[in-house]
Amino acid sequence: MSIDPDFDGTPVIRGLSLPSDVLAKLYRTNALRLLGVSEEAFSQCKLPEVLT
Repeated sequence: MSIDPDFDGTPVIRGLSLPSDVLAKLYRTNALRLLGVSEEAFSQCKLPEVLT
């Protein structure tokens, strides 16, 4: 980990305050990209009811 010598103080992390449906889409899109699964292929999967 590198530390920026020009920065004084504690770094601040702020969220984007996105609506939950937008966050869900973002998480889903990123997960599919990470797993290398297309949206079309995923939409054909039958998920357990607890995940829908």
